[in-house]
Amino acid sequence: NAEYMGGSFLCAPNDERSTSSSMSVAGSQRTPSLVCKLDNSKTLLNVLQSLHIGKKDKDQTAICIITDGGLKFTVQTDSKDLQANAWVHKNSFRQFNFHGSHLQFGFSLSVLVECLQLFMGNAALMVSYPVGPNDDLSLVLEEDGAVTECKIRTLMVDDAIDFRFRDVPLENSVVVLPEYIREAVADLGEVESSSPVTLLMSQDPPHMSLAVNGVASSCQVEFPLTSDVFKSFDCKKSRSNNYRLGLLQLSLKALAASESLKIRTNENGVLSFQHILKSDSGQSKTWVEFLILPEETSDPFVMQEDD
Repeated sequence: NAEYMGGSFLCAPNDERSTSSSMSVAGSQRTPSLVCKLDNSKTLLNVLQSLHIGKKDKDQTAICIITDGGLKFTVQTDSKDLQANAWVHKNSFRQFNFHGSHLQFGFSLSVLVECLQLFMGNAALMVSYPVGPNDDLSLVLEEDGAVTECKIRTLMVDDAIDFRFRDVPLENSVVVLPEYIREAVADLGEVESSSPVTLLMSQDPPHMSLAVNGVASSCQVEFPLTSDVFKSFDCKKSRSNNYRLGLLQLSLKALAASESLKIRTNENGVLSFQHILKSDSGQSKTWVEFLILPEETSDPFVMQEDD
């Protein structure tokens, strides 16, 4: 075995190659609670790459929650003003076997992403957990007869902060084409300013806008209801909220892999960007949601942790 940035990987020699239908995890002393298989590892890779909200050179701990409905992944900023959640439904897997009701563990997001990138083609993937005496996360990738097994160390982690987004009534919900929002946020980023971005959703024109004011310049991008940007528009109350530009930029990194974007705000001003990720197969869609606290939020109800 060779150490692999917090994990380890095994490459099967040519005379021990196997196909995805005969993959097995060696060395385990017990039956894993989870064994699931994907025909294409890119399904999971796209989700995890969308979740990275830290600096490129900084490792990030993610939380995985396993239920009989599938896998949920969560990361959050140290300041806990941004949280990203991704769901891979069990129907997205060719095979999904889970014995239990709920399992949770932490892992290095960058290590798992690097393991999934070992094969750049359409590698089949089997995921097993827990494996071995250290409760490792096991990945077995197979492409054109070549097999690689990665074992990633897992961590005991506290529950993620619950933003309780769905516990508070929604005020506004729109579905937009991602490219328009990408261009708007890029324009806002050209303004030299430490001021927050103001998001307006209104029943009256311009219906939705993003604006930032700088010392020497300002920028406002308007989205009238008559434009092609909207797939749906449901505004119950005209309202504006302020958000850090950096948090918006992190939340929109998933736009490149997104086929549609749902933007929602609740009565506390918590903002949700929900990306529906593109699928190259007929499998169920996967999606990623970013929750952002408004600048003025100090309500402990929003930041309360689960008991």
